Amino acid sequence: MQKKPGLLILSCLLLLIFGYSALLIYGPSNDFIYWKLAIIAKEYGHWLSLMAFSFVVILIKKNLPEKKFFIPLYLILGASFLYPLTAAFYLEASYIRELQNISRDKKGPEINLIDFKGLLTGFSFQETTHQKMEFVRYDETGVSLDFYPPKDSGKPAPWILIVHAGGWDSGSSDQLTFFNSLLADRGYGVVAINYRLAPRFTWPAQHEDVQAAVSFIRKNAEKFKLNPERWVIMGRSAGGQIAGVTAYIQEDRAPLGFISLYAPMDLVYSWNHSRRGDILEPLDLLKNFLGGTLVEKRESFEGASPLRLAKKDSPPTLILHGQMDTLVYPQHSKRLKAKLNELGVPAAHLNFPWATHGFDFALRGPGGMIATRSILFFLSQVLAEK
Repeated sequence: MQKKPGLLILSCLLLLIFGYSALLIYGPSNDFIYWKLAIIAKEYGHWLSLMAFSFVVILIKKNLPEKKFFIPLYLILGASFLYPLTAAFYLEASYIRELQNISRDKKGPEINLIDFKGLLTGFSFQETTHQKMEFVRYDETGVSLDFYPPKDSGKPAPWILIVHAGGWDSGSSDQLTFFNSLLADRGYGVVAINYRLAPRFTWPAQHEDVQAAVSFIRKNAEKFKLNPERWVIMGRSAGGQIAGVTAYIQEDRAPLGFISLYAPMDLVYSWNHSRRGDILEPLDLLKNFLGGTLVEKRESFEGASPLRLAKKDSPPTLILHGQMDTLVYPQHSKRLKAKLNELGVPAAHLNFPWATHGFDFALRGPGGMIATRSILFFLSQVLAEK
């Protein structure tokens, strides 16, 4: 029987790639590169599955002696890649029940969080041209924001202030511009801000920047066609910590809601549960951000921890986190939800068992789709005119 070396080599190569991808889906993300690749594998695993099953069809049609060895392996790998999507569909009903905690209609929200069509086509929206402008200046340091004007509805629009991720020492307002455009196309003004970065600027400089941005938007609300009273604050990762402090201590014209995505909610807990060698070296990040160790700066650690600042009149909160997150442990979000439940604050916590840090960057993945639709639902509830 004639050998087909080209197909044999391709089969071995794809087997290695698919095998590594399976490890990305099921294994912990213990380094920076592995974590980045894991987001792709976890959120687009259904496409990997389709590729594996397609190659099985090719092998069946080809006269390759080794196909009896390769076909079962590809079938197993193809099935394993479906875990994120299968889990998403399985958990959708429980996520909808959880969202009932912040629903204005206590009969339960009528919302579809995930579907096959959405995984293929993504979200439909018109890209919005944003305006970059400086909103505050400290001596020679200026801080800017990106404003995405809302789709015109003929009346002042509600707005969302978004605080970017980046471990407090990196990142910018340019993150997820497509998501900001989507919100603007749905009728919300979007204010994506920059803030002064550590280690040059330590806490509470970042909180001061958020406060300055809020004051700037309120002052210019008429110019931007925004309703100054109807706003929500949202943050990813480190930005979620900064946003959470504002949400829970703001008293004058406080936000009507807070959205946290995989954010550290208790920095004392972070310090006590981090170790040297952890991905991104969180002990160094915390020390640079807060200006010292927990022993040296305990008051700053506590004052920068949203979980420790939450109170009975805190705004409704939507919490999104991946269970396989090794950058910010999911216990942060679980503990925040428990604290808000204890206080009687309306809160919904969606925990994604397959997902890692930054899962929402993939809007066409199961995590990104559920997160986006949950956020849109949350906004429709807390920003609705009474």
